Amino acid sequence: MLFFLGAPKEFRKIFVVKRSLRGELSLALHYLEKYDHLVPEKVEIWEIEPRSREGRKVYPNAAL
Repeated sequence: MLFFLGAPKEFRKIFVVKRSLRGELSLALHYLEKYDHLVPEKVEIWEIEPRSREGRKVYPNAAL
């Protein structure tokens, strides 16, 4: 997440995570539950499902 702080402000900042489930909680949502305070402003977190090649934005829209 530190690299996003060095990126120019006009850039769109996207962090992409392969969808991985443990029970019903995905890796990205687990990270956000524990470390959402480390995610800089205006950073989007997306989950990608490799088999279907579909993605979904989980942050900042995720309900924690």
